[in-house]
Amino acid sequence: MKTGAALSLVVVLLFAGCAVPVSDEELAARVEGAHPTWQSYQEDLKAQLGAGPVAEWQGELVAAVQEGETLRLTFQLTGPWSGRDCFAPVLVADPREILHPPVSAVREKDSVVYRFSLPSAGPLPWVEVKFPNGQMRLVFDQNGVWPPSP
Repeated sequence: MKTGAALSLVVVLLFAGCAVPVSDEELAARVEGAHPTWQSYQEDLKAQLGAGPVAEWQGELVAAVQEGETLRLTFQLTGPWSGRDCFAPVLVADPREILHPPVSAVREKDSVVYRFSLPSAGPLPWVEVKFPNGQMRLVFDQNGVWPPSP
């Protein structure tokens, strides 16, 4: 290994060891006070929750259902967030670019179900979703379900 590469590795390991873990109580308080914007969602999350906790969030969107004026998004979680009682902020934007923060989030086993209130103009054809490790456009079937049934 070259000297420069070895020195870089040592610096990275030193900084990684300096990270102070965030208690569940502190993280819950940070989540409560978090208000990420659509435009700078990832940067806002890191600033408001901490880069470490955001990096620990491991989840996959597994289902989305529109029923009346409600949208439910289900994320299956792994890693540290799968056992926490607080839930990272998730944002939804509709086709009119109206932003919808979650109304509630509840744990169901290893998943978290976020509920959003949508306008009463009928089912939306699609929504954009931002979550700690990604962003997706969900296109719904005629029943308001994603992923659409085959």
